[in-house]
Amino acid sequence: MTEFIAGFDPGGQGGFGWCVLEDKNGLPLTVVGTGTVSSARDAKSAVDNVRRTASGKIKAIGIDAPLFWDPQGGREVDQHLRKIISN
Repeated sequence: MTEFIAGFDPGGQGGFGWCVLEDKNGLPLTVVGTGTVSSARDAKSAVDNVRRTASGKIKAIGIDAPLFWDPQGGREVDQHLRKIISN
């Protein structure tokens, strides 16, 4: 069975991001779906649709909830994860 990792980025009305990554037990992860919707309910539905279409299961969920703000703008961990996922 295909295993997925789901990600959610709460951003308010019209700005709630979601993504689904396929985990093939090694890097890089494969992006299989992304989008921006208006609510958590819509984001969950979108992720469920991707999962059902691929007959897989969600093995992990990540929710963007920063515990700090960097006065210079970006967070180093975000840049590192984007680099890993895009390779």
